[in-house]
Amino acid sequence: MGRQLQIITPTLEALDTVEAEDLVVGLFEDERPLRGVAGLLDWRLCGLLSRYLQEPRFTGVFDERVLMPGAGRVAPKRLFLFGLGARKRYSETMKKVAEWAPGVLKSAGCEHLALALPGPSRVIASHVEALRDELGERLEVIFDADGRLREWMEKDKG
Repeated sequence: MGRQLQIITPTLEALDTVEAEDLVVGLFEDERPLRGVAGLLDWRLCGLLSRYLQEPRFTGVFDERVLMPGAGRVAPKRLFLFGLGARKRYSETMKKVAEWAPGVLKSAGCEHLALALPGPSRVIASHVEALRDELGERLEVIFDADGRLREWMEKDKG
Protein backbone atom coordinates (compact mmCIF):
# COMPACT_ATOMS: atom_id res chain seq x y z
CA MET A 1 0.00 0.00 0.00
CA GLY A 2 1.12 3.48 -0.74
CA ARG A 3 0.25 5.71 2.16
CA GLN A 4 1.40 4.94 5.70
CA LEU A 5 -1.34 4.41 8.26
CA GLN A 6 -1.08 7.06 11.00
CA ILE A 7 -1.36 5.86 14.58
CA ILE A 8 -2.12 8.73 16.94
CA THR A 9 -2.70 9.29 20.63
CA PRO A 10 -6.26 10.22 21.60
CA THR A 11 -6.32 13.82 22.81
CA LEU A 12 -8.67 16.77 22.39
CA GLU A 13 -6.08 18.40 20.13
CA ALA A 14 -5.97 15.29 17.93
CA LEU A 15 -9.77 15.33 17.60
CA ASP A 16 -9.61 18.99 16.62
CA THR A 17 -6.88 18.54 14.01
CA VAL A 18 -7.10 14.98 12.66
CA GLU A 19 -7.09 15.07 8.88
CA ALA A 20 -10.06 12.85 8.23
CA GLU A 21 -13.52 13.63 6.93
CA ASP A 22 -15.13 10.81 8.86
CA LEU A 23 -14.52 9.44 12.35
CA VAL A 24 -15.61 5.96 13.39
CA VAL A 25 -16.02 5.55 17.15
CA GLY A 26 -16.79 2.26 18.83
CA LEU A 27 -18.73 2.28 22.09
CA PHE A 28 -19.37 -0.52 24.57
CA GLU A 29 -22.86 -0.97 25.98
CA ASP A 30 -21.50 -1.44 29.51
CA GLU A 31 -18.81 1.23 29.82
CA ARG A 32 -19.98 4.41 31.51
CA PRO A 33 -18.73 7.04 31.78
CA LEU A 34 -17.40 7.07 28.23
CA ARG A 35 -13.63 6.77 27.98
CA GLY A 36 -10.95 7.31 25.37
CA VAL A 37 -11.95 8.95 22.12
CA ALA A 38 -15.65 8.45 22.91
CA GLY A 39 -15.21 10.43 26.14
CA LEU A 40 -13.23 13.15 24.39
CA LEU A 41 -15.81 13.35 21.62
CA ASP A 42 -18.60 13.58 24.19
CA TRP A 43 -16.75 16.48 25.83
CA ARG A 44 -16.35 18.29 22.49
CA LEU A 45 -20.03 17.73 21.70
CA CYS A 46 -21.10 19.17 25.07
CA GLY A 47 -22.36 15.84 26.41
CA LEU A 48 -24.42 14.90 23.35
CA LEU A 49 -23.26 11.25 23.38
CA SER A 50 -24.10 10.95 27.06
CA ARG A 51 -27.58 12.33 26.37
CA TYR A 52 -28.03 9.82 23.53
CA LEU A 53 -27.12 7.05 25.95
CA GLN A 54 -29.52 8.30 28.62
CA GLU A 55 -32.52 8.73 26.30
CA PRO A 56 -31.60 5.94 24.96
CA ARG A 57 -31.16 6.88 21.32
CA PHE A 58 -27.97 4.86 21.17
CA THR A 59 -26.95 2.25 23.73
CA GLY A 60 -23.80 0.61 22.35
CA VAL A 61 -25.37 -2.81 21.85
CA PHE A 62 -23.58 -4.89 19.26
CA ASP A 63 -24.29 -3.94 15.64
CA GLU A 64 -25.98 -0.64 16.54
CA ARG A 65 -25.05 2.16 14.15
CA VAL A 66 -25.59 5.92 14.25
CA LEU A 67 -24.40 8.58 11.82
CA MET A 68 -24.26 12.16 13.03
CA PRO A 69 -22.61 15.41 11.95
CA GLY A 70 -19.42 16.63 13.60
CA ALA A 71 -21.20 20.00 13.77
CA GLY A 72 -17.94 21.94 13.52
CA ARG A 73 -16.98 20.84 17.05
CA VAL A 74 -14.30 18.41 15.80
CA ALA A 75 -12.31 18.17 12.58
CA PRO A 76 -14.24 15.24 11.00
CA LYS A 77 -17.46 16.26 9.31
CA ARG A 78 -19.28 12.98 9.98
CA LEU A 79 -19.24 10.74 13.02
CA PHE A 80 -20.10 7.06 12.84
CA LEU A 81 -20.98 5.49 16.19
CA PHE A 82 -20.80 1.71 16.20
CA GLY A 83 -22.12 -0.39 19.07
CA LEU A 84 -19.60 -2.99 20.22
CA GLY A 85 -21.73 -4.79 22.79
CA ALA A 86 -20.36 -5.93 26.14
CA ARG A 87 -16.72 -5.18 26.87
CA LYS A 88 -16.01 -8.75 28.02
CA ARG A 89 -17.04 -10.07 24.57
CA TYR A 90 -14.90 -7.60 22.60
CA SER A 91 -12.46 -10.17 21.23
CA GLU A 92 -15.39 -12.09 19.71
CA THR A 93 -17.35 -9.11 18.43
CA MET A 94 -14.37 -7.26 16.93
CA LYS A 95 -14.06 -9.95 14.26
CA LYS A 96 -17.70 -9.39 13.30
CA VAL A 97 -17.27 -5.60 13.33
CA ALA A 98 -14.28 -5.96 11.00
CA GLU A 99 -16.53 -7.91 8.63
CA TRP A 100 -19.50 -5.51 8.42
CA ALA A 101 -17.98 -2.10 9.11
CA PRO A 102 -16.11 -1.71 5.79
CA GLY A 103 -19.31 -2.26 3.81
CA VAL A 104 -21.17 0.32 5.89
CA LEU A 105 -18.38 2.87 5.46
CA LYS A 106 -17.99 2.28 1.72
CA SER A 107 -21.76 2.59 1.22
CA ALA A 108 -21.67 5.92 3.04
CA GLY A 109 -19.02 7.17 0.61
CA CYS A 110 -16.23 7.47 3.17
CA GLU A 111 -12.90 8.39 1.59
CA HIS A 112 -10.77 9.73 4.48
CA LEU A 113 -11.35 7.75 7.68
CA ALA A 114 -10.12 7.92 11.24
CA LEU A 115 -10.89 4.90 13.40
CA ALA A 116 -11.28 5.04 17.18
CA LEU A 117 -11.92 1.66 18.73
CA PRO A 118 -11.48 1.24 22.46
CA GLY A 119 -8.61 -1.02 23.62
CA PRO A 120 -7.03 -3.35 24.18
CA SER A 121 -4.59 -2.82 21.33
CA ARG A 122 -3.89 -6.55 21.01
CA VAL A 123 -7.50 -7.06 19.85
CA ILE A 124 -7.53 -4.09 17.46
CA ALA A 125 -4.12 -4.95 15.98
CA SER A 126 -5.25 -8.40 14.97
CA HIS A 127 -7.89 -6.83 12.69
CA VAL A 128 -6.08 -3.76 11.33
CA GLU A 129 -4.72 -5.55 8.26
CA ALA A 130 -8.14 -6.98 7.40
CA LEU A 131 -9.71 -3.53 7.76
CA ARG A 132 -6.96 -1.98 5.67
CA ASP A 133 -7.41 -4.69 3.02
CA GLU A 134 -11.14 -3.92 2.83
CA LEU A 135 -10.95 -0.14 3.13
CA GLY A 136 -7.64 0.46 1.37
CA GLU A 137 -6.17 3.88 1.80
CA ARG A 138 -9.55 5.23 2.93
CA LEU A 139 -8.42 4.18 6.42
CA GLU A 140 -5.83 6.85 7.15
CA VAL A 141 -5.73 7.21 10.94
CA ILE A 142 -6.20 4.95 13.94
CA PHE A 143 -6.39 6.32 17.46
CA ASP A 144 -4.18 4.27 19.77
CA ALA A 145 -6.38 3.50 22.78
CA ASP A 146 -3.70 2.24 25.16
CA GLY A 147 -0.37 3.32 23.63
CA ARG A 148 0.54 -0.17 22.44
CA LEU A 149 -1.10 -0.50 19.03
CA ARG A 150 2.09 -0.18 16.96
CA GLU A 151 3.79 -2.78 19.17
CA TRP A 152 0.95 -5.28 18.72
CA MET A 153 0.79 -4.66 14.97
CA GLU A 154 4.49 -5.47 14.69
CA LYS A 155 3.96 -8.69 16.67
CA ASP A 156 1.16 -9.71 14.32
CA LYS A 157 3.43 -9.18 11.29
CA GLY A 158 6.29 -11.18 12.86
